[in-house]
Amino acid sequence: ASWYLAYGLTPPLRATNNTPGSLVRLTARTLSENDDLTANVFYINQFGRLPVVGDYVFVKYRLADQNSYAVTAPTLIKVEIEAA
Repeated sequence: ASWYLAYGLTPPLRATNNTPGSLVRLTARTLSENDDLTANVFYINQFGRLPVVGDYVFVKYRLADQNSYAVTAPTLIKVEIEAA
């Protein structure tokens, strides 16, 4: 199957924030998991700065099959920035 990937990110958040609400912004779309999904310019334009070590960011993504148009439920993951 050929999957189309769309994902979004939140601004840097505190560890105690466990619900991103409406903070997620669409960041990129791609047809290949091998694409370089560098989103630095978009991220800075949306949120003013890149996250730093110790910040938390939510990543929300979903997949769509190009052949059958099946779409996965959105997946939301909270990640801690550990390296710059």
